[in-house]
Amino acid sequence: MRPDKNIKVLVDTSVVRDAITTEIKKEFREIQWGPTTHRYEVEVEHPKEAFSDTEHWRINQILALSETGQLARTGHIIAFTYLGLDFEYWLGRPGLINGTGNLLRDVDMQTVDPAFDPSYLFPIAFNRENLKQAIPNFVDLVIRTPDSFWDAPEIKNQLAAAPEIQQKNFQNRSRLIELSEGLSFEQYKDAFHIWTAEVNGLDYFLTNDRKIINFFHLTSKAEPKAYPISPHMLINIIHQ
Repeated sequence: MRPDKNIKVLVDTSVVRDAITTEIKKEFREIQWGPTTHRYEVEVEHPKEAFSDTEHWRINQILALSETGQLARTGHIIAFTYLGLDFEYWLGRPGLINGTGNLLRDVDMQTVDPAFDPSYLFPIAFNRENLKQAIPNFVDLVIRTPDSFWDAPEIKNQLAAAPEIQQKNFQNRSRLIELSEGLSFEQYKDAFHIWTAEVNGLDYFLTNDRKIINFFHLTSKAEPKAYPISPHMLINIIHQ
């Protein structure tokens, strides 16, 4: 193990969801009260259905998450999130995050700021669809918009309202464009997550999205400073 270095990771929604190994199911119970039988409904925590034999890769990630959680609770791994990932989680299918089956339960998930908050450029209606598309729409806007547009006085005034560090990040938006090259619109959010991890000085983007991992390790020329890795890869790095 590498006790000399605390590894800092931005934790993807896919990891948070897969770490939750139980779910709530409703059951009916009966109680005898005198001559009368009363039937009532209760919620019971059950293990999730087992993965199929073809999902070996994902099973390995979940097995690695058990040790990941232990190392995060003892400080060998420092886990981070940010508001964009939090929204992404709650807009999906939130699991039993405080249940006994959460492998990341009691992990202190620290919060960082996004590389840039898109709401400084355009309003984001607080509804499911707009929140879900806010980051991909922002990345798409940055990719398609010429630099001359951002020099307009009214746009400069909007950008000036952002924190200084986010203004600096936006000036270096070409980095986001590099990270996004070759990705689909729906995958733009992952480029933004990696960008956020980079500017916050984190070591890795921890994800169970195999396509994103393979893309940045095998195809992309962007060479992220915070490479996307799986929990199994993270454990191997720690034990090197």
